[in-house]
Amino acid sequence: MRIKVFIAVFLLLLSFGFGRDCRAQNAVDAIVPAVMAAAVVAAITIETVTESLEVEGTRYMLANHPEIDVFNLKVMDWAGKKLSDAAVMRLVAFSVKEVDIDAFEVSGRKVLLMFTSPGWINQEGVNFEKVRFELLGKEDWDEWMMRYLSLATEVPLNIESRRLPILIEADQKSCESGVDGHFKRRSTQLDSDRCFRLSGETIGVDRVHLRSRELDYLDAKDKERFCLPLYDVSGDTYIREKRRDYPVLVRNERAMGIYDPALDELVLLQTRLVNRITDFLRVD
Repeated sequence: MRIKVFIAVFLLLLSFGFGRDCRAQNAVDAIVPAVMAAAVVAAITIETVTESLEVEGTRYMLANHPEIDVFNLKVMDWAGKKLSDAAVMRLVAFSVKEVDIDAFEVSGRKVLLMFTSPGWINQEGVNFEKVRFELLGKEDWDEWMMRYLSLATEVPLNIESRRLPILIEADQKSCESGVDGHFKRRSTQLDSDRCFRLSGETIGVDRVHLRSRELDYLDAKDKERFCLPLYDVSGDTYIREKRRDYPVLVRNERAMGIYDPALDELVLLQTRLVNRITDFLRVD
């Protein structure tokens, strides 16, 4: 839309400024096709990159996962991206739907993560020698989420259960007096007066949405409700897992970090993408 508006305004200015000048008109005749060509290139570049990504993702699936006979693959969280934004992205996620060919319906869901390196997109296109892939199923992702959330809150979590306690707000005095089952929101920035207590209820990790300071859960009507407080950390603060094997998960204010010790690389999954992956893999 911006490109169309730019072209319209550009041509309008040219018509008013140079309408009576033959030489200027000749300049217009020469410039307009170039402007139109540049606009077309700008409009299709991101589409071309998207098509290349989906072709390479499909190629990876065909070459490395013969157990999946029929599938549908698409880039996730790509709407509205500019080429400049895409070029600096360190991770691209694909939604993968497995299809039962007999019933011709979706029989499973997975997420394919493509980790990139600097310079993976340049003026010549996409350099797939600078990327690597990892396929995750729901069980894999649920485990990652449980491990990540255990870094993000002081509330004890049972990682193997794949369920999270639901907390409700309580009187601040209960936190100050150290009553069991009560937790105060902890912050690296400002002290918080809010106090929470265990409600006795739990929710599956596949029904939660990550926020910067808290975790919400989706109720029976898919409305977001408060679940538990997360550490309120600044954008420059990172909390890492105490492990050496990939993946080492890292808590940050705005993202889930995935650190690979062997490659010494850190990739950040923005909160919006984390929630989209959770929602995609969940089958109600």
